Amino acid sequence: MTTALTPIAALIEKRRDTLTALLPDRSQQDRFMAALMTYVGPERSLHSPALQESLVIALYQVAKLGLDPGVDCYLIPRSGKVRCELGYKGAVKVMLRTPGASHVHTYLIHENEHYVMSKGRVVEHRAILGPARGALVAAVAELHMRDGSVIERIVDQSEIEAAAAKGQAAWKTNASEMWRKTALLRLAKIVPLDSQTAGALDDIERGTYDVTPMETTQTPTRRFAPSQPTRMTLPAAPAAIATAPADTEEADPWHE
Repeated sequence: MTTALTPIAALIEKRRDTLTALLPDRSQQDRFMAALMTYVGPERSLHSPALQESLVIALYQVAKLGLDPGVDCYLIPRSGKVRCELGYKGAVKVMLRTPGASHVHTYLIHENEHYVMSKGRVVEHRAILGPARGALVAAVAELHMRDGSVIERIVDQSEIEAAAAKGQAAWKTNASEMWRKTALLRLAKIVPLDSQTAGALDDIERGTYDVTPMETTQTPTRRFAPSQPTRMTLPAAPAAIATAPADTEEADPWHE
């Protein structure tokens, strides 16, 4: 006897061909569809008929990134629409798709910590543990390449406030991870991601979608490639720090 599909399962199954065509790796289509059904099925908050249109848009966004819902990203109903929200792990996975990428490193800077900036980069940072470190003032995301180069993005308090204003609950429950993720997503705008991944991230930011499948001949493109590193303004470092050291640094270990 054939078991009838629930309305939400039928909605997803009806769009199977489009969803699987959007996957970066189509050999994973059965695993992806199973993961999607497993995640969406029990999430009763996503089952409202009024949310179906935005749910489909969010599903297309997840498919274009090829991430695991509930692990790498989440479907969140907010203000009458379903939004795809990347988690920290998902943002790391996306960054590691950059051609030539080795590893990702993120860290936070607090107001009482020693840090030195030169040419738009943090060239020295000494962390402090415990309450004495003070409030958060910046987050740094670095993409280390196999050729030894590093692409860095710093986000300060003003950018964080703009990101937090979008109202994600995670800003209240896991603020430090959200600072790190925000830095990673800003970094994604200046690294040479393939156009499908870059477009999917833009779709998530705008709440739109494009169902054009990824071309097998597609080559990586840089979207907002700056001629020089992005310069950010941070609060003044402690007065004892007078001179910036030479632009050298030891390689950072893997940090997630």
